[in-house]
Amino acid sequence: MKVLVVSYLLDPQRGGGAATAALRLCQGLAERGVEVVAVTTHAERQPREATQDGIRTYAFRPRNLYWVADKGGQPWPKKVAWQLIDIWNPQVYRHLRAIIQRERPDVVHVHKMRGLSPAVWSAAAAEGCVPIVHTCHDYEAVSPEGLLDSAVGRMALARHPVLRPYQAARARWSRAVHVVTAPSRFTLETITGLGFFDRAQTVVVPNSHGFRAAELAGLTDAAAEPTPGDTFRYLYLGRLETVKGIDVLLPAFAAIAAALPHVQLDVAGDGSRGAALRAAYGELPQVRFHGHVAGEAKRRLIAAADALVMPSIVREVFGISIAEAYAFGKPVIAARIGGMPELVRPGQTGLLVEPGDVAGLQEALCVLAADRARTQAMAPACAAAARAYTLEAVADGYLSAYEAGRQQAS
Repeated sequence: MKVLVVSYLLDPQRGGGAATAALRLCQGLAERGVEVVAVTTHAERQPREATQDGIRTYAFRPRNLYWVADKGGQPWPKKVAWQLIDIWNPQVYRHLRAIIQRERPDVVHVHKMRGLSPAVWSAAAAEGCVPIVHTCHDYEAVSPEGLLDSAVGRMALARHPVLRPYQAARARWSRAVHVVTAPSRFTLETITGLGFFDRAQTVVVPNSHGFRAAELAGLTDAAAEPTPGDTFRYLYLGRLETVKGIDVLLPAFAAIAAALPHVQLDVAGDGSRGAALRAAYGELPQVRFHGHVAGEAKRRLIAAADALVMPSIVREVFGISIAEAYAFGKPVIAARIGGMPELVRPGQTGLLVEPGDVAGLQEALCVLAADRARTQAMAPACAAAARAYTLEAVADGYLSAYEAGRQQAS
């Protein structure tokens, strides 16, 4: 089988969770013996083709006012014009159709398409019976703002008349998709409930933490080694942005720090709130800011933690950090919002708190830190949950979705 994977970015540092999930899927499929061809964007004016780890990748720059990864700092009139072009980009249609004609894939799997536009669906549909699978990593299919946390996002949910033409066009183009997937049932129901993908079969396929099944035992064994001293370590792993709940976590932690001197908070990540948060909490001896971490440094932080905290205040589609924590046998305190409640079993793999509830988060932090034995007893359930998010398990989930797409397209 040959699968053409289309993703706006494949660089996890620039593209976040969506790019990470798409890249890990490419790796997982390749290890399953699937021929993988990837299409993505880059900043260069000239298209580029390269092969790495058996994955052939086409990268090009869609014609628009700026490259998608350069969105930050752009004036709002330019962003509005960019969005209008991204409703359906004819250059992307021509470029993708040429690649599909050249590669002749058995399945076209579209991931986050910001900057590519729904023209990717149209290009695949123009080739006849090629099954089209689309994965919703956020809510961009229904809204110009992918997290639904702004005024525009709320307008999209309410089907505001201002956005009705935008949504009607995208809903019509989404009818080309044979199977639509998302990492959580919540996300699928939100998007299809707005009238999108009305001809598609729906399938929940989670994101991967990036580890193979054979690696998991070693991760939990290493993480089970006792931490020197009596320090209880919480870990925040994510962007330093208000929507991620970091402005909820730090006040909650600061409020309990004096009463619980053995508790420490490691903050790993960067973002627009970084400088302000360091200025406000950097002098607190129990808080450590690590900046962006990846690779072995990231593994060490998770392994050394007693629990992860994911206090997001927006409708998270999944929460890769939760799956990563489970891979090391670590429980999670997460907000009861979006797809995260589908991952956390209260009392077994962690705790759930209301989004934005500082007092509730304080209580949860105290509960786990006050009873290390109870926290450690959650490790087996967390490790068991991690098996659903291996590279192999996620690849198999998508292979089943591809088969469903082939039946839909025939």
